[in-house]
Amino acid sequence: MRDIIEVMLGTATRIGEALAIRQCDVDLAADPPRVSITGTLVVHNGASVFRQEHPKTHESNRVIALPLFAVDVIRGRLELIDPDDDEHLLFFTRNGTPLTPHNVSGE
Repeated sequence: MRDIIEVMLGTATRIGEALAIRQCDVDLAADPPRVSITGTLVVHNGASVFRQEHPKTHESNRVIALPLFAVDVIRGRLELIDPDDDEHLLFFTRNGTPLTPHNVSGE
């Protein structure tokens, strides 16, 4: 939970946007390091969760420079993921599935 909060603070993203960040959205080699916000997680029919290929609004697509504390968190999250799986989410359940925004936010 702390990692999610730190990434949300460092990127000023909504919960669904933070949970939808994939390995391919992160560029830690850039100067400054950055993340592209290109989607959000959505709960369908109150049960299944999926990554929507755009954020809440079209204007919400953006590239964000990362502060150092967020870079540290993201670097740690990337170590948990297969480097060849570009589409893998940074935040996921023990089973490797997407987290539900409602469960993370406590709604």
